Amino acid sequence: MEIERERRPVRRVQSSGRAPSSGSLVDLIDRILDKGLVIDAWVRVSLVGIELLTIEARVVVASVNTYLSYAEAIGQTTLVSPPQSANSMTPALPRPTDEQVVGYLASHSEGVQPAQLQAHFEISDADVEDMMNQLTAQNRARWNNEQRLYFLA
Repeated sequence: MEIERERRPVRRVQSSGRAPSSGSLVDLIDRILDKGLVIDAWVRVSLVGIELLTIEARVVVASVNTYLSYAEAIGQTTLVSPPQSANSMTPALPRPTDEQVVGYLASHSEGVQPAQLQAHFEISDADVEDMMNQLTAQNRARWNNEQRLYFLA
């Protein structure tokens, strides 16, 4: 009894360890353009509350049709504006008055973190520290070092 075997040519492997493939780069580019590739990065480098560098990048590699179909579906067809910073050309908000800060402290009897003051009044860490040092010196506010909170005096 004799078994017939089909003989196929052996595929040679290149020295890099990969099988040779014709058009693999073209296939890869076609797939990327068809499916799309997005690299979205936002980096902010700051030292002691001073913004040194901000990088915002969105790199999209896709065909125009692919980009528009996906971007419209997720609402990304509008232009993105850069984050506001102290170094931008837009004027900074005016510093809150002592009465505004005292009123805010009065409405938060459980205490207020410095970051809450910064976020609420949209001011820098340095402004919060300076403002609260003045109110503490006037005995209008007090700092609880254990809880790390400001209270109305």
